[in-house]
Amino acid sequence: MWLAIVHDLSKFRPSEWRPYAWTFYADDGSKRYKETPNFAWAWNDHQKWNKHHYQYWVILWDRGEYEPLAMPQKYILEMVADWMGAGRAITGKWEAGEWYSKNKENIKLHPTTRVFVENLIGVKG
Repeated sequence: MWLAIVHDLSKFRPSEWRPYAWTFYADDGSKRYKETPNFAWAWNDHQKWNKHHYQYWVILWDRGEYEPLAMPQKYILEMVADWMGAGRAITGKWEAGEWYSKNKENIKLHPTTRVFVENLIGVKG
């Protein structure tokens, strides 16, 4: 229960709140999606602040290589729940498999994390 309360709590910090609001809502309050340079900063901050984002677990080495680290199971579960919630908000369906299948080449996951994720959402590698 506690995890559900604190999930994405960082979005209420001014460094995230304002850029998110300006990206997803027009001045009149209507919904929109218009990325701004400040949103890139806020999104990066959000990913690095919240362990349920796979990007938190990816090292960019000085030599230019990426290395995904294995994620603890509790953060994998929270990440997949987050994907499902986003899917529900965008498409009206509690579903992550289709989105994952379309995007998995860009999602940097440690091999053991990827197996767990794919078993969890019913997608085979």
